[in-house]
Amino acid sequence: MTQKIPGQLARRFKKAEMIRTTAEGFAVDIARSIGLKNPEDAVERGPIKEPSRIIAKANGRANGDLSKVRDIARGTLIFDTPQDFLTIRKLFAQFEKNPSGFVTTWANRGIKVLEFEDNFSKQKPHGFRGAKIVIQIGKGIDETYELRFLYKHMRVTDKLSHAIYEEKRKIEDTALENAARQASLRGEYLEIPTDLKKRRALAQTFLTDEQKQIIAGYEATIKLLYETDARNYGLDVLLTTDTKKPATTRGVNGTGQHLQLDA
Repeated sequence: MTQKIPGQLARRFKKAEMIRTTAEGFAVDIARSIGLKNPEDAVERGPIKEPSRIIAKANGRANGDLSKVRDIARGTLIFDTPQDFLTIRKLFAQFEKNPSGFVTTWANRGIKVLEFEDNFSKQKPHGFRGAKIVIQIGKGIDETYELRFLYKHMRVTDKLSHAIYEEKRKIEDTALENAARQASLRGEYLEIPTDLKKRRALAQTFLTDEQKQIIAGYEATIKLLYETDARNYGLDVLLTTDTKKPATTRGVNGTGQHLQLDA
């Protein structure tokens, strides 16, 4: 059965396809600016996000607001050395208060930086190290694009950690589905929140001890993967000295409200 796509989402799909070439030109220019030998080969096109995942993300993190999902169109820039990322950081870390010449040049072409998230400078609690930028393509199109920055030696860790996270999510979702089914058999109704954090918190109450141990093992594995890469490839040089500062710099939309929806 074909899933019916809401009109707003269908329009965004069309825009996402339209902006890809322009967004990837922006990404290639980053690769060129940091001195990569083959800039075009460093940029990889990602798939358009599936409708079910877009809707789930909007429901889980933005009260169903599809406009807050900003990674329908996406790609990845593969950089060669930790020093390459230090240059990327210089290009975007102060994009609001003190924009670099690169940011200003592209802003004049209709591409606005909305967010720069740097988890190389301050890794997440589960160990993740990576970075991304979100841009908005204007000139009458008005669509967003997410570009991840991935160190070339972290490809395996990136794929493994994503797969492990998906398995963790499946366990939590299954626990909630089973709990809802059992409640229904008792003539009761279990309301499962759409907010992602609340959903995960509720799932914890229905997980068995064995499932909790499995998830803890998954989380420990992800952390170990990133810590091993950091040690083997000298990524600690990318950590900032002030770990109390937030690692994300976000722009604002036309109303002055912050635009944010983490992956």
